[in-house]
Amino acid sequence: MLSLSLYHTGHWKFSMAPHSKEHSEDLKKIIVALHKDGIGYKKIAKTLKLSCSMVAKTIQQFNRTGSTQNRPHHDQPKKLSARP
Repeated sequence: MLSLSLYHTGHWKFSMAPHSKEHSEDLKKIIVALHKDGIGYKKIAKTLKLSCSMVAKTIQQFNRTGSTQNRPHHDQPKKLSARP
């Protein structure tokens, strides 16, 4: 039998997961160094107590760009400008 929550007629509230925090450049360099030494993603993740996907994304970013630094974010320009 379906629960009553499926018949909810109001607005749905979806709880979004928080964005992950940005890790330090030193930690990212350690991840890349361990990978260059031939250690796999899972072992690096377990050793540093990180998620395997974070390790993979860091290494893939390094392989793609040659750097572990994040690209600058381009914010939307401000709508209000100084008026004369």
